[in-house]
Amino acid sequence: MVSNRSTRYTQRDAYRILFRFKWRAMAVFVAIIAIVVFSLIMIPRAYISEARLFVKTGRESVTLDPTATTGQNVMVNDSREGEVRSLEDVLRSRVLLENVVDDLGEKMVLGSTTDGPLSAWLKTAGIADSIDRREKAIHRLQKTIVVANARRSAVVTIRAKASSPETAQRIVTAFSNAYYRLHHRVHRTEGSEQFFESQTALLKQQLADTTSQLRDLKNRVGLVSVESQRDIIEGQIKSLGRELILAEAARSSVISRISALQLAHPDVSRNAKHEAATTVSPKALDDMRDQLYTLQIQQREMSARYNAGHPRLLAMRAQVDGARYLLEELELQIEESRAASLTAQIDNLDQEHRSQIARLQQLNENEVQIRELERNAELLRANYMTYARSRELARISNDLDARQISNVNLIQPATLVTKPVSPQKLPILVLGLLAAVFGAAGVALAGNWLDQSLTSPEDIESQLSLPVLLTIPRIGRNTLLNN
Repeated sequence: MVSNRSTRYTQRDAYRILFRFKWRAMAVFVAIIAIVVFSLIMIPRAYISEARLFVKTGRESVTLDPTATTGQNVMVNDSREGEVRSLEDVLRSRVLLENVVDDLGEKMVLGSTTDGPLSAWLKTAGIADSIDRREKAIHRLQKTIVVANARRSAVVTIRAKASSPETAQRIVTAFSNAYYRLHHRVHRTEGSEQFFESQTALLKQQLADTTSQLRDLKNRVGLVSVESQRDIIEGQIKSLGRELILAEAARSSVISRISALQLAHPDVSRNAKHEAATTVSPKALDDMRDQLYTLQIQQREMSARYNAGHPRLLAMRAQVDGARYLLEELELQIEESRAASLTAQIDNLDQEHRSQIARLQQLNENEVQIRELERNAELLRANYMTYARSRELARISNDLDARQISNVNLIQPATLVTKPVSPQKLPILVLGLLAAVFGAAGVALAGNWLDQSLTSPEDIESQLSLPVLLTIPRIGRNTLLNN
């Protein structure tokens, strides 16, 4: 058997091989082109719809929910990149796909496709798992919906592929709407507004009751301000203390004078009533002293002129003694009257002093109640303002949620692009043409390789090692018959 010829081909050999197997190569070329064209005709068209979301710093990321704190809202410094990552995680969640399937229906997502005989047999045999159409629709959406985000960009792209542009648009629209519903539900606290409304009303009533109790207590004790009332009472106590000291000093002085008068004139009568002494005016007392002094001068003059036993001198001495006795008796009665008056004054001042001290003690006791009520009122007022602000924040949040206002804006709704994205005809045709060309050439080369016949002088010389002396060209039958 003749061995295979050498695989070293010249350009002439290549042309010769192609010419020799031209019909076979053309058949393969046409077949491949026909398969490519048929495939382009039969492959289902795929259309893409896109929507774009813009993430900005909004109320969801800046402040906490009103129920998270009863004080001032806490600032949360979350980065834009973190917000975008969170948005992507939510967009890739299964719950969105389930909501889209529920909104559009399984038929819209899967179409009218049914299980073939092979698939039914595999399920019957237990080789393939039996999956309901809803799960298939969710699995289909997982493959067809793509969430993309460029690096350091606040724009998130939602892309879906379907067999028609309308279906792709509806899927993207339903997906965006499902996300917005989930976004508002996640950032909303159910019942927060009603809770703060009830708490605000309760605190308002408690504040009104405490304020009324504080007002009644102040009216009962008769004060407006504890500090001002304490200053008044303390001033009165100090004033009464000074007056009491002065009165006691004056009474001590009067008692000392009475003792001195009693020692100096023990024979002075003290039977007169103090009321009669108190009716003597200081001028009358001074006049009596002047008269006594005048009598004493006359007595000295008469003593110088008369002897000790002279009747006129004796009468003058008796008159001087009577005047002195009357004056000393009157002075004693006046001092005793002053002592009694000072004693009564001291008793009154002491009683008033004790009364003011009792008032101060009562004020201190009332101050405890007043301070307690004032602290309760201030605390209730602060809590009321806090809950009122939180109620307003909850109301605004619910209103924004009802209007679907958030920090994620839809900057590009789902597009309707009627130009299919697959199959890509030009690349497929170019690849098919190249495959047809190389396939035709490969078939020709394979045919030449498998053909063991000697078809050229070079084959004869290389295979038989004999020189070729003469070549006769191939002449067709029609040529021979014509000649």
